[in-house]
Amino acid sequence: MAYPVSGGLTPEFAYDFHPVFPARLFELRDIRAVLKEAGVALDSKENRMPVFRHGAARLAFAEAADRVKEAMWNAGWGLNAEFGDEDGSEDNRAERLAARIREKIAAERAGLISHRAMLHGIKQLHRFEGERMKGRMIDPGALRDHEGESRTGSTTLKPLDIWRAQVLINSADQAHCQ
Repeated sequence: MAYPVSGGLTPEFAYDFHPVFPARLFELRDIRAVLKEAGVALDSKENRMPVFRHGAARLAFAEAADRVKEAMWNAGWGLNAEFGDEDGSEDNRAERLAARIREKIAAERAGLISHRAMLHGIKQLHRFEGERMKGRMIDPGALRDHEGESRTGSTTLKPLDIWRAQVLINSADQAHCQ
């Protein structure tokens, strides 16, 4: 679902919520029950991450001052929902995560780990996937070509400062409550 921005920000700072664990995982019978037991719900706030819709805004986020990025990350914002997947698709991400969850389920069934440890492992996988989506380890230079031009489109946006970040954080918090 798309959310407009307010506070005088340009439409390039519009964002969408992306699920940390994709909807497809919740459709898989063998995984759905375990996710529920682990406390991971598709529409929970913990499973919804605001991500900028436009590449120029993602670049502004990546190149922002460290305190701005930390504020955004700590508020749950992500840099790129598809980062790290070969084809960038939700299906690829869901398959990768399903395989990891099934490994944990199989380890519990084989008696290698306790049920509690299996559930904890799934919660940790959710946390790590969220960190991956946040893009904390992305070098902003990777979003530019060898001549310094943006690979993501126009870079005419004003820098993302702490005040713009706060407007976006407040906007996403209000949208989470809807």
